[in-house]
Amino acid sequence: MKIITWNLNGLRSLKDSLHRVIDDLKADVYCFQETKLSRNQVEEEIAFIPDYCSFFAFPKFKSGYSGVATYCRESVRPFDAQDSMVNRNKRLLTSYVFTDAQQKTLDSEGRILITKHCLDTDDADGPSTVNLFVVNVYCPCGNTDNPERFSFKLDFYNLLETKLLDLIECDESENHILLVGDINTAHKRVDHCEPDDDFDENAGRLWLDNLFNATNNISFVDIYRHFHPDTTNAYTCWSTKVNARETNYGTRIDYCICDSGFINYIDECCLLTEVRGSDHCPVLVTLKNVKVRKSEKYPKLCTKLWPEFGCGKRQMKMTDFVFKRVKCEINESNSEQEGTPKKRKDNSMTNSVCQVSKVEQRAFQTEDKNVNFTNEQRKTETEQSNFALQWKSVLKGPSKPPLCKGHGIPSVLRTVTKSGPNRGKQFFACSLPVGNRDNPKSQCDFFQWVNK
Repeated sequence: MKIITWNLNGLRSLKDSLHRVIDDLKADVYCFQETKLSRNQVEEEIAFIPDYCSFFAFPKFKSGYSGVATYCRESVRPFDAQDSMVNRNKRLLTSYVFTDAQQKTLDSEGRILITKHCLDTDDADGPSTVNLFVVNVYCPCGNTDNPERFSFKLDFYNLLETKLLDLIECDESENHILLVGDINTAHKRVDHCEPDDDFDENAGRLWLDNLFNATNNISFVDIYRHFHPDTTNAYTCWSTKVNARETNYGTRIDYCICDSGFINYIDECCLLTEVRGSDHCPVLVTLKNVKVRKSEKYPKLCTKLWPEFGCGKRQMKMTDFVFKRVKCEINESNSEQEGTPKKRKDNSMTNSVCQVSKVEQRAFQTEDKNVNFTNEQRKTETEQSNFALQWKSVLKGPSKPPLCKGHGIPSVLRTVTKSGPNRGKQFFACSLPVGNRDNPKSQCDFFQWVNK
């Protein structure tokens, strides 16, 4: 069983169609983040991929923001699906306490989808049946520059942790967790291209430290680091503003995480850095020694059960109603025009002679006008040419950018966007992508304010 997680940075912004992406990567389960879709924007070509069933989570108050989607091959159709972090186990003992209102607020941005799969395993302990919860998550982005949003991010982490524990202890069955998605925090210094001095003290990293250690006697594993503990320059996200992917100047913030009891069923985890289409790359995790059962029914969240797409009578969308109304009006207009009696043609000889004489008269008038028009046209073209030369002398266009001192190539014009006294000011910087200082193909330190 192959599972891919990928932050698409907008599902509709994919250069290739979603059908082609899924066909090319050939996974059984796709967990997409940052779909930036509302429910009314999910068209049939997105909802229905051949041989797959799909599930979506949407923000409740913002349109075109966050959102996650999970596509499961029909052969691994899940037994359940949910789009909430609200915990059902009220007796779960954790150090985090959330009111119902707090849980709903943290749960309102459409950042989680959970699919439940039933696996038949065969290992040294013999055959058994276990439940696997694939948790597709898009954690909030927040830093200390925005205290309110950073606090929201940490609360989201803590509620997510309680949800994972809730899933493991939800019944008497053997339950396991596979958490995949954009965590929006680089765990260790090796996972960041340029860690600062306070890197290890970041609250998000401390939460990850705690997650990967015993939590209520349950610990979780960073699957990629389990298989590649010493690999450096292994990143999953790069800034597109400075073309940082060309110099591999990025961070690893997309993770595949499982509970320690499930790590023996993981065969490999790798970063698909060659796959383009977003500022993130996909991450692939492959399971072994498992056979996935197929549910006989679709979970309620599945798009194949949506009223607007389901079997039987299809619920009409507002766009369908508008187009149908316009089409009716056009047909009525055409029928009215067809019903209008046409004027009869008058084929009398008298009218024909009059029409011929009028044509000859127009021809003589046109010849006289052509002579005058040619002279006037030449005069106008001369005036326009002189006018253009005058403007060119005034508007010389932008001056050539200065050459950067590090490479001797033309620099690029940029604008300060951070808040402060220099916001809005323009400056020249090296045009090469950002990278490590020892990389000759990366951006040098050239900087020059624009003189006005």
